[in-house]
Amino acid sequence: MAKFDIKSGGIDLYPEMKESSELRWTFIRKVYVILMLLSAFYLGVTAVVSFVDLITNPDHPLDFFFVFVVLHILR
Repeated sequence: MAKFDIKSGGIDLYPEMKESSELRWTFIRKVYVILMLLSAFYLGVTAVVSFVDLITNPDHPLDFFFVFVVLHILR
């Protein structure tokens, strides 16, 4: 059985598809980059919410409101 490299386009996986396989792999790469950036952003927001003392233990109700407004603006 011969081995083929799927990325090189050695096999015709989708014969009806007219675009190049490089276009398809570029799209997949962009999707994974977007997912990775979103995961990093949410990890950062989670770290701030978990470790910033003002958010976890507000001394005054307006402190929590201020943090909420700032996070809403950054969104």
